[in-house]
Amino acid sequence: MSRFEEYLLNEASGDASNTTRLQESLCCVGFSMAQNNGDITLDDLENENLFMRAYSNNCDVDASPEELYDFVVNNNSWGNSVVSSVNAMRKSKWYKKSRYVFYRGSGFMNLIYNEFNRLKNIDNIKLNNDKWNPGDIWASSINTLPMFNNLPELNSFIFENLNKGIILPISLKKTKSAKVTFNGPGEPISEVKFSHIQKPQHPFVTGVMIMSDKSKLGINFRSFSISGQADITGEIVRKGGTARHGKVSATDKRKMINDYSIPQMPKNRIKSLVDSDSTEELKNIVADLWRQCGHNFSVSILEKSWQKRVNKIQDDVGYWQSIIHALEFGAFLNIHKSVANDIMQTLFVSASSAGNLASHFIKIS
Repeated sequence: MSRFEEYLLNEASGDASNTTRLQESLCCVGFSMAQNNGDITLDDLENENLFMRAYSNNCDVDASPEELYDFVVNNNSWGNSVVSSVNAMRKSKWYKKSRYVFYRGSGFMNLIYNEFNRLKNIDNIKLNNDKWNPGDIWASSINTLPMFNNLPELNSFIFENLNKGIILPISLKKTKSAKVTFNGPGEPISEVKFSHIQKPQHPFVTGVMIMSDKSKLGINFRSFSISGQADITGEIVRKGGTARHGKVSATDKRKMINDYSIPQMPKNRIKSLVDSDSTEELKNIVADLWRQCGHNFSVSILEKSWQKRVNKIQDDVGYWQSIIHALEFGAFLNIHKSVANDIMQTLFVSASSAGNLASHFIKIS
């Protein structure tokens, strides 16, 4: 079992952001290659001459051609995913122009997000970039924007131009057989219900996996910055896979905690327990919360698990804050079944970027 599987998606890979940068930029190269040559194959992607020409012609990304070519040659599974995604997107009804430039972390894509941040600051809107539009890459046949007075105007511009095929915000997931869907406000959200709290291999993970009634689909609740002692939040994940499908907004999470009076141990109490070296008390709190989540761990399992965990803690206060707050959230759902389904639906709507202030995008999964 890998470390990733062992901790049930509760640990972040150290170089995940760099790998994501390469994966998404590689997809831009794939789109550029297809624009010049039609549907592509893995052999095309691994053809150095074709690759470098495609990079130069229609790509504006934050990765060099050399590191991207090295990445695809050594990561065939991602190369195959790019091939599937590119060919599926080109066959979709949204891909309408003969000439696009493909952006990742630069150029027109940055122009779009800079405009979003300008407008949200004017109206004091609390919304992260990826909650507004989770496009990992953008395809565009234009390179300038008109002036907007507010965020709804920008959202309308994106909606209209996406439907015309002029600009395409594209959210990517690793896939063997790509499916292209249209997403955003007004799109139907399937009903999602609470099922159970997943029992982990070890009780001292940094959060909880809240499972839905959909096969293997759940929300990983934890802090995503242990060393920074950040608040917990939820991220949609599919058990057994590495793909993330969006995070619950901090505003929505706080509102749920307040509206439903979900217990969250005061941070100063957690810090006090850590500072006074009350490790046994903290361990007992965690064990009791797991019982409230529906899982009992024997004394011997608790001790063995702790011995595996104790030397891997990045930040004592951040670690205990993450696991205790996440378990309190999970325990509340498990105990209060009458409201658990409503909370689960709200979590999925929030994490799916389906709020009224979000903009539309294409998802390839």
